[in-house]
Amino acid sequence: MKKLSSDQNGIGFVLVLVLLLVVGVVGAVGYRVTSNKSASVTASTAKATSVPAKLKTSADVTAASKSLDSTNVDSSVDSSSLDGDLNTLL
Repeated sequence: MKKLSSDQNGIGFVLVLVLLLVVGVVGAVGYRVTSNKSASVTASTAKATSVPAKLKTSADVTAASKSLDSTNVDSSVDSSSLDGDLNTLL
């Protein structure tokens, strides 16, 4: 193996610095994505009709039903594939 000259001894330090930089950037991006996602979930749930915590009367059940019916469901979900997946699990 070839012996390193004195000006090549710092390559390990540079590699560690690059690794720390990459980990920091990935962490910062991940943090922003999760914080934006939770903010959008909070905003979308705030738009929903308020439903009582406990259902005591039929009016409460009706209000809960209307609230669930007005909630937007992801249109990209294929219910037939979900049914198939559930049937394979059972």
